[in-house]
Amino acid sequence: MKNLVYHHSKTNSCNILSHEYVKRGPKRSLSPENEFFLVLVRMRLGLLEADIACRASLSTAHVSRICITWIDFLHSYFRQLPIWPTRSYIDETMPKSFKATYPSTRVVIDCTELYIEMASSVRSQSATYSNYKHYNTAKGLLGITPAESISFVSDLYAGRTSDKQATVDCKILQLLEAGDSVMADKGFDIDHDLPAGTTLNIPPFLKGKDYLEPQEEIDIRCIASVCIHVERAISRIKTFRILKTVFPISMAAELNKIWVVCCFLTNFLPPLIKDAYS
Repeated sequence: MKNLVYHHSKTNSCNILSHEYVKRGPKRSLSPENEFFLVLVRMRLGLLEADIACRASLSTAHVSRICITWIDFLHSYFRQLPIWPTRSYIDETMPKSFKATYPSTRVVIDCTELYIEMASSVRSQSATYSNYKHYNTAKGLLGITPAESISFVSDLYAGRTSDKQATVDCKILQLLEAGDSVMADKGFDIDHDLPAGTTLNIPPFLKGKDYLEPQEEIDIRCIASVCIHVERAISRIKTFRILKTVFPISMAAELNKIWVVCCFLTNFLPPLIKDAYS
């Protein structure tokens, strides 16, 4: 942390490769720990940088540099963490509700959307307009384990991207092993995209029928009872209030990093399911 190269800072380039950065200008007024806390406040509470600058007796420009630098650092660091768990770990931590009904589940997937500013380009407006939200959005795919820890975070896609397209493109299916099953909602019609030896559990469709068979209705209730876990995980991520704002187009690149960082930070919170392991 002490060797961070700050956004728009002037460093002695001769020493960068040796990690002995020489920062020009005034010394940093905050310790690395306090800078990290400042960035967490920005993401968790969604405070404006001008508000934080006033509280911390700093300039708004300096707060902006700190936030950009730390979000870049956290994004780079978290993306190196291997959060996709092994099959044995999944089995050891699987809650009883899953073991009784869907013991082969490796991951539960779902997509969520974040509001963004409408672009001036008509093509961009069309690509980001969400028929579900009736707004311009960016879409991210999330995978969780049966025990509700986050095991996969995709980069963001344009809001018009289908759930199926995002699932195939983000390459989460390549992480599956023979014998695994994926649980998802109806929008994830990815049967033909799954690797050999893996299966998909989604609520059954009517497929031209007037009504569902009794067993199909039971399947819908069973899947819904466990799919609620991924919705709870998404709700927890969105307690980071910065994700509830409408992001300007100028922050499109930063939005993806902020999304990833907020997702990874939720894995440091207490588990959503308590005393569920057998």
